[in-house]
Order: sequence, then structure tokens, then C-alpha cells
Amino acid sequence: MSAESEYKELKDRFLTVAHLLDTHDKCKGSEKNGLVDAILNPYGLHLYLPDWLLEDTRRKGKNVMYKLFDKVADAVSTSDSTGQDVIRRAKDAVSCDMPSDPIFISRLPGMCDKEPLLLNAALKIGQVVRDNLKKRVGRAVKKIYQDLHHTELKQIRRQLLLEAKIVADNEKRSFRIALMQEINNSYGSDSR
Repeated sequence: MSAESEYKELKDRFLTVAHLLDTHDKCKGSEKNGLVDAILNPYGLHLYLPDWLLEDTRRKGKNVMYKLFDKVADAVSTSDSTGQDVIRRAKDAVSCDMPSDPIFISRLPGMCDKEPLLLNAALKIGQVVRDNLKKRVGRAVKKIYQDLHHTELKQIRRQLLLEAKIVADNEKRSFRIALMQEINNSYGSDSR
């Protein structure tokens, strides 16, 4: 996984868990720890949801038909669709107000002040961002160095060509002068 895709995944999980913690006051102690640990875990967040949150979600349908449908769906389904629904709704709520990367990173300290358990996840995100920036800056510096080196070589080549032309012109001029003197001397010594 590239550093950029790892960052996007961590950002998405971080904001989803922060939203769940912010909107569900019942979440206490080990449940909070489990959710926060899920940010750094590559498996699905829905596996870490507390049971009471799943029950609250199931109870939202007041109609007897909804409850019956939930029971039948639970019996037939092998996956944790209710947990995935909770995560999907949280992600939908977060995506409505998805901050840009610079804003998200600048908000991390405030989010950690509000919920100190998020600190390790925020540090991991900071590490991924720093590593990604290091790579990008390294590549940019290397490219700039190569461009400057290429430009410098072109300038040196131009300078050498110019100096070679000047030397060649001077040699031609010296040869012409010597030839003219030789011709003048040969006419001057020959009386004919």
C-alpha cells in the first residue's frame, strides 16, 4: 500500500471513529479503546463496534415489520450487515463535511484534546504524512538537482564551444597575419 493510500485510509477511519465517539455518549472505557484501536487496524471498523450500538441501530425501526425484517436478515446473513450500516452512516456523515488534508492535519491536535484516546492514531497519521512528505521532497530535490546539473552542463558546453570558436578564430587570424607577412616578405625580397 502506498503512503498516500495508507494516509487516506487512516484519515477515513480516524474521522469515522471520531464521529462515532462524538455522537454516541454511551461509549465508555474499553469500548472507546476498541474503536480507537480499530483506526490502526486494517480490518473493518464494524468488527469493533460495541454491542449496544448495534442494538440501538436495530431498535430504530419502531414498526414490527422492521424488527421482523431485522431478525430474518440477521438469521440469513453471515456478515455483520448492521455494523456495516452503522459504519456506512458514519462515513456518510463525515463525507458531507470532509476537510481537506491541510485542514484535517491542523485539526488533529484539537480532536486529540477533545478525545485523548485518539492521540496514538493521530501520531501514526503524522508519521505517515511525514514519511510521505519526506519521499516527495526527496524526489523533488533530486529532480531539481538533475535539472540544475543538466542546465549547468549545457552552460558549460556553450561556454566551451564559445571559447573554442574564439581560439579557432584567433588561430585563423594569426595564420592569416603570418601568411600575409610571408607573402609580403617574399615579394619584398624578390626583385621581380
